[in-house]
Amino acid sequence: MTIVLVPDFDCIAVNLSRQLKHSWIKNQILYYSLSTIVSLWKQGKSNLGDEQLEDLNSLDFLVNNMVDGFSPLQLIDKLRPFEHLSISEQTAFKEAIQSAYLEKTNLIELQSRLKKTASELGGAIHDFSKIWCLPVTQNSTLLESAWLKIRGLAEQLESELEELPRGILLP
Repeated sequence: MTIVLVPDFDCIAVNLSRQLKHSWIKNQILYYSLSTIVSLWKQGKSNLGDEQLEDLNSLDFLVNNMVDGFSPLQLIDKLRPFEHLSISEQTAFKEAIQSAYLEKTNLIELQSRLKKTASELGGAIHDFSKIWCLPVTQNSTLLESAWLKIRGLAEQLESELEELPRGILLP
């Protein structure tokens, strides 16, 4: 059984996963209908694909740091009961905790899936940005197809982000 601890101090991984799920995926991708996207394109609005790049960087940061981001190791340096341990005792304790944590969670497997989805979404956004730059006189079919691909990947990413812990995992 794994226990989830929601600490009083900031847990960057938890905060970032929530931010990506709500502020980016829901509000900047899933919120927009296909007709809204086509309308914005025809109005010559700024490239929506380019606006997604910062969030893609945040997603890459989360994916690359999520195993440590939900690890109980960060508690050892922050909670008072552990401050009296010697450096060697802290190191041995950290190794045992990390080993149990990785053994009892599926974060490595989830990280692999998130990396794949993030990569596919990044490619889809890149393709969308190129299509956005086409003259508005072009048929909107390419743009619509590219946006639907982004939406599908965003829904998949949202589902995968839902699987992330809501706090630090204690084995």
